[in-house]
Amino acid sequence: MRVVGAVFLGAAVAWAGAALPGCGSKDPGGTPPPGGTGGPIAAFTAPATANAQAAVVFDASGSRSSDGSPLSYAWDFGSGRRGGGRTIAQVFTSGGARDVTLTVVDGKGRSAQARRSIAIQGPAPAARTLMAQGLVRTVAGDPLEGVTVT
Repeated sequence: MRVVGAVFLGAAVAWAGAALPGCGSKDPGGTPPPGGTGGPIAAFTAPATANAQAAVVFDASGSRSSDGSPLSYAWDFGSGRRGGGRTIAQVFTSGGARDVTLTVVDGKGRSAQARRSIAIQGPAPAARTLMAQGLVRTVAGDPLEGVTVT
């Protein structure tokens, strides 16, 4: 499997992967990959970076079946986390690079994969409230009683 194209769509990046006829073949005319030619193409969009603890949407609408048969979609988010469906959301709990793999299978059982890495940024620190107490004074240095600063 080789990545055969990448399309940049604003902040999202679309990746497509498909088996290429003749790849790795010693036959100068090219030998079709196992399963024949005309298999599906796996492609998905997702942001290049995302924040931990926030839902990240993955969309495989760009995947295609060459014979028009319906596709099944299987997602692998690493660490045993999997899912199915053309569009799916995933929440990553901590920062770091996450490899995501989409596998599509057409009606004839032929499959294709697209894979990419998403940079997950650590969760934002929790908002904190700071309580402070002080004394407000006049320019001459005398304390002002009953003054509240918010």
